[in-house]
Amino acid sequence: MSNINSTIEENKTSMPVKPLTNFEVITAALAGLFTAGPLGALASLVAIRGLQGKWTNWFIIGIPSVIVINTFYVGIFYAYLSIANKFSEKTEATQQTTPSKPTLPRVITPVARLVETSPGFYQAGIAVGGQNVRVDLSTIRQISNRGETEFIYYLGNERISSIANCAEGTWVTLPEFKSHSPQSEATQSMINRVCMNFASNGGPAISSSGTAIVFDPPSNIRSTPNGGILCSVTSRGSIPIQDKEGDWYKTDYCGSPGYIHKGQIKF
Repeated sequence: MSNINSTIEENKTSMPVKPLTNFEVITAALAGLFTAGPLGALASLVAIRGLQGKWTNWFIIGIPSVIVINTFYVGIFYAYLSIANKFSEKTEATQQTTPSKPTLPRVITPVARLVETSPGFYQAGIAVGGQNVRVDLSTIRQISNRGETEFIYYLGNERISSIANCAEGTWVTLPEFKSHSPQSEATQSMINRVCMNFASNGGPAISSSGTAIVFDPPSNIRSTPNGGILCSVTSRGSIPIQDKEGDWYKTDYCGSPGYIHKGQIKF
């Protein structure tokens, strides 16, 4: 009997191990990858090789392995979120405790001061949105005797083609033909400079309504051009205009004849 048992044991020991096929290896790797990611694929390959292709045992071991590996992934994910939240809170706390730098006052070029800075450009000032306003002087060209004038200006770094209506003190931007009127000293200064040639070449001195708008009060009204001050316009609004003498416009706003400079009004 003992001889028979010895023979059986020897046969078992001498039985060759069935090698895994490529199909089995790929199947095990894909199963692990789709259920538990890269770690699952690696564990699945190790398991199927160790079990020598015994798929039933591989399946029994694989279920709890998938649960453990995915639990590990979840733990890593929550740990990352916790670290990220702590870092974000620390950054916000640092920003709140850091004193802000004082804001420097913004310098705006006065309307009546036509200063041409870099060659070929007129520096109009700073727009309401904080952008620098410059006019390309080489592009100013009057295209009609009604005061329509082509020009190009820069709002910050944006190049804008436009047509000014010098009689109205407005302009349209191209190609959308959107109408604009001055909203700041810079844009008013821009229109003044663009329309300077129109005014000097016989453009309308007085609007059809006989009034002009004081756009940047206080503005002084004088007894004569460059003479003594009669009164001052202290709020933005319209004043009556009767005549023009050079760079000065005649008005009876103060109750008696006086003069206001063209740089203080628009039509």
